[in-house]
Amino acid sequence: MSGNLKVLIVDDEPSLVDLAGEFVRADGHEILTAHTGRSALELVAQHKPNAVMLDIGLADMSGMDVCRRIKNDETIKHIPVILLSAASNAMVESNAKAVGAYAFIAKPYEPAALIQTLRCAMGLTAEA
Repeated sequence: MSGNLKVLIVDDEPSLVDLAGEFVRADGHEILTAHTGRSALELVAQHKPNAVMLDIGLADMSGMDVCRRIKNDETIKHIPVILLSAASNAMVESNAKAVGAYAFIAKPYEPAALIQTLRCAMGLTAEA
């Protein structure tokens, strides 16, 4: 894996950011972290990561709104967004697709499944 690929991990729970970061780093990628939707949008605009892993339930704004804003911005809309949430149902998954998410993953997730989805999103492997 190329170590110069950057992944932004966004969750308002620092322990969950750290945990996901361990998996992503172990796969050979750099990580950026954010705990709010606003800081996530600033980091995406500034650093243009190769992918964003984004919790839906952020304190300041919904991860769905963050994803929608990324996808409505011509300069960053190509960046794949993987939405994560403990609230998993058909409506949440449908809404995730509607706002342009590459994928939706329910928490708790299997680390291998998360990394496989991330690799696919960044074009490193074929779809599973």
